[in-house]
Amino acid sequence: MKNSLLFIFLCLFAISSTKAQITITNSAFATVGDVLKTRNAASPGQATNTVAAGANLSWDYTSVIGSDLNINTATAASTGTHAALFPNATFILPDLIFPGDNYIETSSTEAVLLGFSGDPLNIGLTLPVVFNDSKLILKTPLNYQDTYTDYSDFEIDVKVDDYPALKVLIDSLVPASTGITVTDLRITYIDTTINEVDAWGSMTLPASSLPNSTYNVLRLKQEIKSNLIVKFKGKFASIPFDWTDPSQPPLNLALPFAGLSTSITYQFLNDTSLEPIAVVQVGDPVANPTLITAITYKSDITTGVFGFAAPSVSVKAYPNPVIDNLNLKFKNFDSGRYDVKVYNIVGRQMMSNNYFISGDQTVSLDVASLPKGTYLYSVVDANGETVLTKRIIVARP
Repeated sequence: MKNSLLFIFLCLFAISSTKAQITITNSAFATVGDVLKTRNAASPGQATNTVAAGANLSWDYTSVIGSDLNINTATAASTGTHAALFPNATFILPDLIFPGDNYIETSSTEAVLLGFSGDPLNIGLTLPVVFNDSKLILKTPLNYQDTYTDYSDFEIDVKVDDYPALKVLIDSLVPASTGITVTDLRITYIDTTINEVDAWGSMTLPASSLPNSTYNVLRLKQEIKSNLIVKFKGKFASIPFDWTDPSQPPLNLALPFAGLSTSITYQFLNDTSLEPIAVVQVGDPVANPTLITAITYKSDITTGVFGFAAPSVSVKAYPNPVIDNLNLKFKNFDSGRYDVKVYNIVGRQMMSNNYFISGDQTVSLDVASLPKGTYLYSVVDANGETVLTKRIIVARP
């Protein structure tokens, strides 16, 4: 009997020594000079991302194919172009949450985003944005089954003529023939983020020069409900109009980048790593919650090892937002035939075109038949394997 109990104890000890329920502390906060290294997945491979929550789970990401290495260094906030707008910021991290320089403040328990210098509409428009209510990045200590809710918002006014990229977009949406001249743009952003540590276990990454490829992790599920409100001010013929919802007269226009949206992101956090071990974006929270649309994971400088694509393939879609013809710039593709499949936000296939691609090449995709809105496009090789999936926005005048 004693031998049996000893055997059971040893088995339990062996299990607990490979997987441990960890606590995330403020040691996960970056400081000035820290270097964070990650890769975006060019293909999710057979990565497992079950929506099931619970204890002592396993996630296998060894088949993920990585693209180019991202190296982000935390720099002193005082060095930023818009440092004067963020006197309490501790450091800057590029592209942490929003494109551009993200100004971060840390305390003993929280890391928060005070604002950023970047592109809030994802149209090539760089603006300084200061949050009225700062956005909570991470709250510590963090344990399994912890929950908390965060609210953030900002509002900015922009002169259209001051930004060429914005003027081009506005002129395409509101041509001169309408008699409407848009002089000012107001962008209001509001979000609610529901945070829940819904699982813990171990995650295994692709083989690399990392000290190890398996990490004990907590999984932080973040459901973000956001509203991006855009209003115009200008003239209709010679009659001025004040801040106006573009869907109402005299504009009668719906903007593809504005409106309500809900997204779910899973962050896999380790208690000794500054980078999340992985950040996984999934598809429509209701209609297709298991569809992986993007993965970023912890990596290192070494390239050319198993699990990394070398050279990495990429596709750039432009213009984005697009009205009629979308250009797709392929880079480093093996010669062969590829399908470009376009899906709406709930995963329904809307169109599919086949192309012969070799190396670096640009092709055109006619999206004039698509209703305005947000879509995902996937590039699929001749074996039926998805090479990559990205987002586009279809606009309508």
